[in-house]
Amino acid sequence: VKELIANKKIVFYGDSITMNDKVMIKYNGKNPMDIITTNHNKEIIIFTPTAILLITGSIMYTSIQKRKVKKVQKLKETGILIYADIEGIFVNNNAKKRKGKLPYHIKAKYLNPQDNQMYTYVSQDCYEDLLMLTTSKTITKVPVYINPKNTSNYYMDLVYILPEDNNESK
Repeated sequence: VKELIANKKIVFYGDSITMNDKVMIKYNGKNPMDIITTNHNKEIIIFTPTAILLITGSIMYTSIQKRKVKKVQKLKETGILIYADIEGIFVNNNAKKRKGKLPYHIKAKYLNPQDNQMYTYVSQDCYEDLLMLTTSKTITKVPVYINPKNTSNYYMDLVYILPEDNNESK
């Protein structure tokens, strides 16, 4: 060890020591030059809670996403499918930007022949360029899955109205 100190090969990672201080030295028995001279308790105390927080956040995010997917799947399986008339496309200025772009929304209306009431549906955020739909005028309706017991619980399915090259990026 004296030789290592003389050759200045021990690094103390900012810990200040003076002559005759006791220092715990850990080393690799197969490679004695591989020496650890710092107390890792500080790093463990700092990084463990951070790691736990990140893992917990990831698990919660994944759980929320899975619930959203299940909700959509249930609406597609048990809901009523209607085709609502596209009334307009607008930018959601209150949403977060993704790759510098604000998301679009489709607003669609449907006249229910059973109760003769007009229902309005708004899509979730969509970061694809939906304005091309208004210029093409080829797509005038959008599929909407509605919960028959609660018409405010719905899912507007944009996958079928977007161009195929945009669907692959979803």
